[in-house]
Amino acid sequence: MHPNLERFNLRRSDAVLTKTIVDSQLQENETALAKDNLEDRATVIVTQKIEALDKMDVYYKQTNQDLKRKLREMITAWDSEKQMMESKVKGERQVWEAERQEWQARVSNFRDKHEQLERDHQALKEELENTKSLMHKAGLGIRLPIRNVRELTDGDVDQRSSLSLPPSRGESVQF
Repeated sequence: MHPNLERFNLRRSDAVLTKTIVDSQLQENETALAKDNLEDRATVIVTQKIEALDKMDVYYKQTNQDLKRKLREMITAWDSEKQMMESKVKGERQVWEAERQEWQARVSNFRDKHEQLERDHQALKEELENTKSLMHKAGLGIRLPIRNVRELTDGDVDQRSSLSLPPSRGESVQF
């Protein structure tokens, strides 16, 4: 081979070798840059996700606080309404109990009056029988036509019970 040609080949080999080395260094640099880019991109993505999660965390914490506050307000409102209803029921129960006692007193009073009227009625019947018997024995039979005899009304009974009755036989009168 020719010495110039050899040099040329050497130079060419050097150039190829240099070019190959430079290409490989470039490729390594590009790979390193790509790795750095990939790592930077991954870091950016992770950072964005962390920021999004932080925002969501803040939102959920605020929402949780709001819900707890609303729950406390509702419980307070419910307690006050419950107390109001209990006091209303207690008041109604007291009114009902007072009315029930009043009606029981009225029933007892009416029962007592009825029993007294029954005793007075029985006493008057006995007195009437005694009077009839005495008049019959004495021969003073009084006859009244049936149209003049009428049944006593409640007003007549009340009026008669308010008047003092004359003493019947055997009873002593004190003045």
